[in-house]
Amino acid sequence: MNDWNGVLTRQNAIRLIDRVTDRDDPFWEYLVEDFYNEDDDTMPSIYNVLDALGVTEDEYIRATGVNNVKWPE
Repeated sequence: MNDWNGVLTRQNAIRLIDRVTDRDDPFWEYLVEDFYNEDDDTMPSIYNVLDALGVTEDEYIRATGVNNVKWPE
């Protein structure tokens, strides 16, 4: 890891992950294709990934300002 003297808060990290993955690019599908569920023809979304990391829906909304969230139940 390189030396960086800045401070990255949890909200900054959530915002960064959201920006990195919020692209109209097939790369996300390429990354998650190993988790494809044939039974219901689905793959994990960024919300599933953040949920697995312990990020809550409210925390995500506060960090990003996004309101149209389809958070896993």
